[in-house]
Parts: sequence; C-alpha cells; structure tokens
Amino acid sequence: MNIFVGNLSHEVSEDDLKGFFTAYGHVDTVAMIGDFHPPFSTPRRKSQYSHQESRRHAYVDMPLETEALAAIQGIHGMQIWGLAVAVLQALPMERKKPKKM
Repeated sequence: MNIFVGNLSHEVSEDDLKGFFTAYGHVDTVAMIGDFHPPFSTPRRKSQYSHQESRRHAYVDMPLETEALAAIQGIHGMQIWGLAVAVLQALPMERKKPKKM
C-alpha cells in the first residue's frame, strides 16, 4: 500500500521516517518530496519563505495492507520534529485525457 505523509519538517530524513513506519511492519520504500534545504534564513519579506509555510511530504510503500493501515492509524497526527503529520492512504493518480481542440 502506498501511504502519503504530509506536513513534514525539514529536519526529518528518509531514515527517520522509515524508522517510524518500521515499528508497524515492513517498509519497501520511502520517497521524500519537496525542498531538501530549509528556506532562506533572511527572507525579503517577513511572510515570504518562512519555515512554517514551507513543508515537505513523502510517500511510504508498505507491502502488507494490515500493517499499512495500522501505521496510518498510529502515526496520523503524531508530532514529528514539532509538526503534527498527516498520514493517509495515497490514491492512484488519475490519468487526464488530452483536451480536444
């Protein structure tokens, strides 16, 4: 099962995330998406590029559905490095049909 993990801090690594999910069962892969470095340390405007606005997300693949569902229930809302993470079953991407002209 493919699992979406949102609202991740920049401090969280793939190994950290794998550790949280391995507590619930076997993890095949972890793929981090988003900025890999913290935002600018001296922003041009106070609201622009603040640490609170820039988040990362990840996809975790667990082969057994029962373990994946237990991980979703156990980790959703957990505080990881100061942020409550959102953990949901990832839905397959819809293939969009090309627009006809």
